[in-house]
Amino acid sequence: MKVLVIPDVHGNERVLENAKKVYGEGRTDKVIFLGDYCDSHDTFNTWSDQKRELEKIMEWKHAVNLVNPNTVDTLFGNHDLSYMGNYGGRSCSQYQMYSAKDIQDTLTNMFEEFEPFVIIDKWLFSHAGVTQEWLNDPMHASVFFPELTNSNLDKIKEIFHNHNLTVFNFNGDDPYGDDSYETCMWIRPPSLIRFGIAGYNQCVGHTALDESMMEYWNLESRIVKAKDWWDNKKFYKYQYEEGNEPDNLDCTYVFLDSPEQEYYAIIDTETNDVKIINY
Repeated sequence: MKVLVIPDVHGNERVLENAKKVYGEGRTDKVIFLGDYCDSHDTFNTWSDQKRELEKIMEWKHAVNLVNPNTVDTLFGNHDLSYMGNYGGRSCSQYQMYSAKDIQDTLTNMFEEFEPFVIIDKWLFSHAGVTQEWLNDPMHASVFFPELTNSNLDKIKEIFHNHNLTVFNFNGDDPYGDDSYETCMWIRPPSLIRFGIAGYNQCVGHTALDESMMEYWNLESRIVKAKDWWDNKKFYKYQYEEGNEPDNLDCTYVFLDSPEQEYYAIIDTETNDVKIINY
């Protein structure tokens, strides 16, 4: 299946225009928005603009899915989560204090439209990424579902759809989210590459990468093979231990977000071909 993956929206009107074009041209079978419909680094892009774009996305989603069910998916991001009441989301950049109530009401009314992640073949799509450390952490996800394993990731969806959103809050020790126990809406690339769940390639947004930030996170490309990182001892934060290889070395990680919101990807989930495209 060919999947069009669109990272953080943040009210950018190019996002939906491009999705319509790519899908309309028959270049993709499915469309996934990776979340963050709220907040923007553009001071002229206000909540009214972001709300209008979100409503347009949902309108198009419904129209497409009416003809071809389950074609368009809309995921939830950390900026969206920050307005959902049980989380003091001011730690998100560009938090819109004076619009917070309307944002929460809007997202609550639409909540059944959102997912924490989507799995297609051996590809997992989420806002920031899923690690086995997070799934196994008894102080977080597993306190609700102790039997949680790779084989029943859909239980995470149950948690999400039951509005138990505390499971998805920022919960690591690193102030930037670069922690193996961080959630699927907050984790950063190094921890995801090192601790991603075995057997699944992952495509995410969340971390806005330009040249300087790629250097900061020790990335040479937006497409990273875990084995290359391990072989080249790229794990600057984690001790390299010969003979203690991760169990996800056959996995690939794709990072799409950028400060100018200029990239999207088309991923063939059967051949694992990844094309990252500039708007």
